[in-house]
Amino acid sequence: MIFFSSESTNLLYYKILEYGYQANVPFSESRVGAVKDLGPACYELVEDDIRLIILNGRGFNPLFALAEFSWLISGSNLVEPLSFYISDYKKFSDDGSTLNGAYGYRLRHYFQLDQIDSAINILKKDSSSRRVVLTMWDVEDLGSISLDVPCNTAAYLKIRDNKLNITVTCRSNDLYLGVPYNIVIFYLLQKYIANALGVEIGTQMHYADSLHLYERDIESVKSVLSQNNLSGITETSSSFNEGWAERFFNIPHDKLLKREFSFSDVLFSDVFKSIELCKLGSVSSAVQSLKLEKTGLMFSAYQWYRERQSFQVKDAHAGFEKLRGGLYMKDILSSVDTVKYEDEEVIQASVEKAISEFDLFYDDLVALLDAEKGMIKIDITQRKRNLAAIYLSLVYATINPMNPYVRDELVHKLGTVAASYDLTCRDLLFLSSYESRVISILKRKEV
Repeated sequence: MIFFSSESTNLLYYKILEYGYQANVPFSESRVGAVKDLGPACYELVEDDIRLIILNGRGFNPLFALAEFSWLISGSNLVEPLSFYISDYKKFSDDGSTLNGAYGYRLRHYFQLDQIDSAINILKKDSSSRRVVLTMWDVEDLGSISLDVPCNTAAYLKIRDNKLNITVTCRSNDLYLGVPYNIVIFYLLQKYIANALGVEIGTQMHYADSLHLYERDIESVKSVLSQNNLSGITETSSSFNEGWAERFFNIPHDKLLKREFSFSDVLFSDVFKSIELCKLGSVSSAVQSLKLEKTGLMFSAYQWYRERQSFQVKDAHAGFEKLRGGLYMKDILSSVDTVKYEDEEVIQASVEKAISEFDLFYDDLVALLDAEKGMIKIDITQRKRNLAAIYLSLVYATINPMNPYVRDELVHKLGTVAASYDLTCRDLLFLSSYESRVISILKRKEV
């Protein structure tokens, strides 16, 4: 089983995307198109953070996610409140007006029991209980021909160390489209119940029996991977706090579902009014109405407009564009995460930049490689070749050999560029064993 864990939602999601893209799994046919089934997977978040996707290229819609939670906690199964955000949402309805697998309806009404209130009452009486299971799957779903059968089947709740942990089981989880929304919805449910119990939140864990990636989304995943890097994600994510969720619980959910967006909290009034402007065809006005703030909600919305809508460059928000830039290649070291997904010309340009920047530290780098006599022979006069080899080996080290679905493609590109410096992939593979020591020299020198 695949396992991912992180303190950062965006780092976690990036790593899941990268695994799915590189995984050595053939595509097979499914009822909705060719798919790569990655099998059982578990992913967890161990700290309270932004929980909203802010990655360049992803186009995550936080307003739909928030509206979906209001829809869930209200116990609704009506399509109309969600159709405002996703116009063709009715395609999942059997009767054109309701959704068979609506999580909120199943948790509040479907089994003639309000499971959310019951869970709160049980845990108030016995905080050590291991019997609190919220059920979203019904035996009648087995063999059902409904257009909407629940993907998430149950949620397990328990209090440990005065923190509420949640584990969500999922029969089928779309890596590209589903994972980010599952994280937000069940995070809010976890936080809602924790608040009612007067405890903090603990671990949020998702177990998917079938984590999968559709072929139609492969190029989109590649785009996300090439437009972000790990160091940029870490730094930009740290600019935000998790404060939006606590404030969101004070919003009247019935008003939000009726699209009455005049809230006492201007954060939510402003961000939801922006989508009204967008729906009226004024995307530029929607973008201009967004403001920089510390929760990251506005930036996540901006990213959605930036990726999924269309507005003129002159209407771009300078502050948000700076944050977008921070997620991408900030320096030559962070480029090793992403450059392998680019074409050969971009890789070649990155090598030339690295040669220029690493040259200052050439003596230290050669001394490191020459320290193990007999392991590798360094001709110190071939300065450019050696520096190119060092940079390309760092890039090579980021290709996971256990997930070789696209490994051959990536290695071929690196090999072509390496050959222009009289290097082979075997050279890069060997030098990649020095990765941590080379990076420590470059970071110590503050490249």
